[in-house]
Amino acid sequence: MFVAASNGDLPWLLRNFGIVAFAVGGAIVVGSIVVILIRKALAGRVAEKPAPAVAERPRWQRMAWGIGIAAAVLVAILAVVVAAGIFRGSRRRHARRRATKSASPRGAPDPAFPPDPSDPAFSPDAAEPAPQPLEATAQKQELERLRKLVRDLESTDHATRFGAVERLQTYGHEVDMVVPDIVALLESSDRELRAAIVELLGKMGRNPHQVVPALAKALASDPSIYVREEAVRALAKADPSGTLCVPHLVRALEDDAQSSLRRGVIAALRKLGPQARAALPALRKLAASSDRSLAAYTKHAIEEIEGR
Repeated sequence: MFVAASNGDLPWLLRNFGIVAFAVGGAIVVGSIVVILIRKALAGRVAEKPAPAVAERPRWQRMAWGIGIAAAVLVAILAVVVAAGIFRGSRRRHARRRATKSASPRGAPDPAFPPDPSDPAFSPDAAEPAPQPLEATAQKQELERLRKLVRDLESTDHATRFGAVERLQTYGHEVDMVVPDIVALLESSDRELRAAIVELLGKMGRNPHQVVPALAKALASDPSIYVREEAVRALAKADPSGTLCVPHLVRALEDDAQSSLRRGVIAALRKLGPQARAALPALRKLAASSDRSLAAYTKHAIEEIEGR
């Protein structure tokens, strides 16, 4: 019982057996005294004869007193033993708590307070826990949040869709993890969704090598002029250096007969300025067009690209 109490394995009642035993023992003693006093008082009133001697008392009464005294002594001994065990276990728990507080950042116990092998909670394998892959866990959680936003892009609720667009635009390079999922939405039959995806790719084009090919495909093959015009603006935003986007803009200038799209391409090249010098030959051909308005607009773009 002493060992179990010191290890803290006993239930609450037994762990505090000392207190309970003292309380019960005290109650028994006080109750016995009160009963004896009452019996004496009543005996004095009923009869004036003195109380019988101990030898003259009934045998069962003498045995009851002997058992009571032995039980009281046993209770006192058990109380002392359990109280000593609780005290020792408390000291050991305080020592382990101090050891935990002074442990290293990895959670290894301080050598000054080694773990106790007799403790049931002690495990050799758990003495030095393995470091948790915090970075991998954080990256996984971030990827789940990004994929949730990508799923929101397909929502038929416009508030949900454009809320996801706004949220995705605030991310840094970590959004590159879901660019393939976003690009896959360009195959949707929803024109509004394709246009929103094209605009999003242009605004978050922090990795032009990943974004420009998808935008170039939309510019070359999307059936909607609305989406293709959005792709022109997105290409200029995604690759402000012009290294990757200018060849695709020039191809659209030469192959797409839509006047509004050509004007959009010219505006994008004009915005790129000297970075769009590779487009000058195609622009000079267009400046000789019979469409005077388009020719004049093209000449102004050439002058700005050449820095005149």
